[in-house]
Amino acid sequence: MYRQDYDGVNARHRFCPDSPDDPLCDTTPGPVFTGPNEVWWAPYDNSVAPDSRGPYPHYKAGFLQSHINSTAIFRCPEAPQWQSGYAMSYITGGPMGADDAVVENQAAYFVWNHARTPACADVRLARSPRGPWLPFDGPGSETHYPKRHSGRLCISRYDTSAKALTPISLRVADFLVAAP
Repeated sequence: MYRQDYDGVNARHRFCPDSPDDPLCDTTPGPVFTGPNEVWWAPYDNSVAPDSRGPYPHYKAGFLQSHINSTAIFRCPEAPQWQSGYAMSYITGGPMGADDAVVENQAAYFVWNHARTPACADVRLARSPRGPWLPFDGPGSETHYPKRHSGRLCISRYDTSAKALTPISLRVADFLVAAP
């Protein structure tokens, strides 16, 4: 819906208007608070911990708010402690802020259950030489790929389909915008 309203341009994970040199958060690391006017795609206040019970001094409903009826859809009922229970991937080479035409792999995954921020930014996990945010299973993976819903995570694909997968079944190719 967002792409339709913005002439085929994909949503960004957040905007950082308080960072004059980086208003589109292109170089700003994911979890760093950039100022009171920061707004994410989903409802979130980055000035407090992701699992904070509030107050939320810089809470913004998110710029997808006009496309939904309630911010409650961003909270997973199985993980109510998180401000937002889902994440948008902003992987290198991803479609964030790009024209719809750059996406060759329509089956790429871009939104899934998450446990830290509404962006794929749990920087406590080390990147693997095999690809982004591996391991998909094992120690430390639970915050990036939480095992909810009978050990699975819900993933929305770029083509608007959705699937429940186990973290171990994910492959790096699943996140590539250009077809492998």
